[in-house]
Amino acid sequence: MSRGAPAVVIAAWRRPALLERCLDAIAQQTLRPAQVIVASSDTASTPVLERFREALPLSVVPNPGRGPAAARNRALDEVRAQYVAFTDDDCRPAPTWLAELEQAAAPERILTGTTVVDPGDGPRRSVLDRAFEAGSADAERFSTCNVLYPTDLVRRLGGFDATFRFFGEDTDLGIRAVEAGASAHHCDGAVVFHAVHRRTLRAAMGEAWRKGTLVLLLRRHPAVRAGQAGRLFLDRAHRQTAIAIGALVLLPVTPFALASPLPWLRDARYRVDYQVGRASLPPRRQARELATLFLLDSIELVGCAVASLRWATPLL
Repeated sequence: MSRGAPAVVIAAWRRPALLERCLDAIAQQTLRPAQVIVASSDTASTPVLERFREALPLSVVPNPGRGPAAARNRALDEVRAQYVAFTDDDCRPAPTWLAELEQAAAPERILTGTTVVDPGDGPRRSVLDRAFEAGSADAERFSTCNVLYPTDLVRRLGGFDATFRFFGEDTDLGIRAVEAGASAHHCDGAVVFHAVHRRTLRAAMGEAWRKGTLVLLLRRHPAVRAGQAGRLFLDRAHRQTAIAIGALVLLPVTPFALASPLPWLRDARYRVDYQVGRASLPPRRQARELATLFLLDSIELVGCAVASLRWATPLL
C-alpha cells in the first residue's frame, strides 16, 4: 500500500448487486486504497460485504437512512488517510482510477474525475433509463460518484450538509470548499463507469419530483443562478415545458397557442434521439417516449415550484 493512498468512501443503499460490482472494481485497483468504508444498513448486502473482507481494507458503518450526505458523513468519521475519494455503489471505477487521483492530489485541492455510462450495461432503451455522465465541463458539480478531497478540508467544512436529502449536497460541499480557499482541478484519467438504471415509471416520477431539492442549492449559493436558463428555470427543458403547459391551458382561447409547444418538442426529439435512438423506434413507441418525457419534465417543474415556496427561493 502506498503511503499516500487515499481512503475510499461509498454510500450504499439497498443495491447489493451493484455494490458487489463496485467493490470488485475497487479490489482491482492498481493502487490499493488505504481504507474502504461503506455506509450500509442493508441486510441483503451483508454477504457481499463479507466476501470482500479479506480482499480489501474494508470497514462498514451504519447508513443513517437520511440521504447520501448523512451516510457519507458517518463514513468520514472513520477515515484516517490524508485524502478521501468518493464514489457510489452504482459506479465501477476503472483499474487506474485511484492511482490517477493520488498522482494529482495536493493539500487544499479538490479533484473531479471523468464519469461515463457503463458499457457493460448496454444502451439506454427508454427515457426511463437513467445513467450519469460528467467530464471537465461538469467539474463544478463536484459529483460524488468521482471526486477526491483532502480529508482535513472536508472536516473543517463540517462534511456534507445533510439538509440536502437527495440532490445538491456534493455541489454544495465543493462550492463551500472553493469559497474557503481550496482549488478545483479535473483529472481526465480518473474514470468511473456509471450503471444504467432501468427505472419504472413510478421510480422515475419520484426522482423527477425530488429535483426540487436543487432549490436549496440556489438559496445557499445565489451565484449558481447565473448558469440557469433565464436565471429562473433549472434548465432550458423546464422553461420550454412551462411554455408548453401554458399553451395547453390557453388552447381553448386561441388556436395560436398550438405553436408554443414546438420548441419543447424539437428539443425533446433530440433528447430521445440521444438517449435511445428515436429513428430506430416505431412511431407509436416514439410518441410514448415523448409523452413520458413531457410527464417527467412537468413533474420536475412542479417539484421545483413547490420547493421554491418552501425555501422562499424562485426556481422553476
